[in-house]
Amino acid sequence: MSRSHLDFLRARASQAREEGKAATLGHVRERCQRAEVAWNDLADREERMMRDRDTRERRKAEAGEAAEMLRDRATECRDLSAQSRTQAARDAFRLLADQLDQQAVDMVAPRRR
Repeated sequence: MSRSHLDFLRARASQAREEGKAATLGHVRERCQRAEVAWNDLADREERMMRDRDTRERRKAEAGEAAEMLRDRATECRDLSAQSRTQAARDAFRLLADQLDQQAVDMVAPRRR
C-alpha cells in the first residue's frame, strides 16, 4: 500500500465526519459516525503495516551489513590460519572462520515462524 492509499482512507473518514455533521436524521448521523470510525481504523492499520514494513526492511539491511562484516572477519581468520606456524593455531583459526561464516548465513537466512 502507499501513502496515497492512506490519504484516501483519511479523506473518506473526513468525508463521513462532515456528512454526519450535516445529517438531520439521527440514524444517518449514526451511520456516518460508524463509517468514520471504520475508515479511521483502516487508516490506522495501514499506518501500522507501513511502519512494520519499514522496520523489517531496515532490520534486513542491518542484518546484511552485519553478515558482511562477519564474512570479512572469517576471511581474516583464514588468512591468519595460512600464516600460522602451528597446526593447532591453523585449526583454531579455520574453526573460527567456519563459525563466523555460519553466523553470517544464519543472520540473513529467512526465519521460519
